[in-house]
Amino acid sequence: MKIAYLVDGGLSDLPGAGTDLYERYPQVQEIYEKAAGWTGLTVDRMLRWELDRLEEYQQVGLIRQASIILGVADLLAERGVRPDVIAGMSLGSLVGACIAGAVERKDLFTFLRRKTEVPPPTGPAQGCAGLLVPVDADDEEYLGQLVEGTWVGGELGLRRNGTVRGFMVSGYVDALHELMAKLPEGSMHMIKDVNVAVHVPACADQNEYLEPVWSKMNFHDPEIPLCSCKERGMLTTAADVRKWYLGNQVDKVSHPDMFSNVIGHEPQLAFLLGPAKLDIYLDALPCPVIQIENDEQLTDAMTALYEMRI
Repeated sequence: MKIAYLVDGGLSDLPGAGTDLYERYPQVQEIYEKAAGWTGLTVDRMLRWELDRLEEYQQVGLIRQASIILGVADLLAERGVRPDVIAGMSLGSLVGACIAGAVERKDLFTFLRRKTEVPPPTGPAQGCAGLLVPVDADDEEYLGQLVEGTWVGGELGLRRNGTVRGFMVSGYVDALHELMAKLPEGSMHMIKDVNVAVHVPACADQNEYLEPVWSKMNFHDPEIPLCSCKERGMLTTAADVRKWYLGNQVDKVSHPDMFSNVIGHEPQLAFLLGPAKLDIYLDALPCPVIQIENDEQLTDAMTALYEMRI
């Protein structure tokens, strides 16, 4: 049976995420301890939620989320589970590359630590917005209205029971409000508490800050098929993964393309590793999708795997 591993993007973990896995499994404790050593955080801080949602994610959450994901992957590996294909979105694509053997764990966490230290953007205020386009409308009727300082940062696929297609639009706040005024009322809304641009050229300054760490990382050809979350196709070489580690900041991502890449490998079961926005993934594949971010879900996943193999 073919199994897919899915890994969601950032801002997915909630207070308490990973705690029961850490308390129960030495393998997860080991990952937390190593991550703490590589990043300068303490394990105690990784287990606590102290700040507002975005600030918590930027300072600790992305490292905590990566630790949980790798912990779940290790627990599955211990139980004899190996993925046939891996797909990750945004932060998940960076961690997914690590599970695929294309990035070493120390390098992953060193890179993520550097991301937590990226200075706040200077210049005009930045932000993100959600845009919903009716399925019977031409996308260009909406996307063709983009103004200077706004970009499509993400294609989200069908939403609201298939009645609309979702997009993430990102850039400068004033420009986003200008765009909102041009579009049909209610079709676009600012995303609360996100005061940075995501996956668009406005984030180019981040790469200048990340480059010194990125340039020292060791990349390898993926040992497990690794899906692109940017476009149709796979990341097949070390060079592909190396390029994406910087491209992740400034390039648009696409759920439909990522899911298409997974479907091409014809999995019969998908495990969604770690914290995630489950509703995005449930109906995206023609196979069951089971999230694993706590011990109860791990048991459920192994039960489902056993029953399907029988």
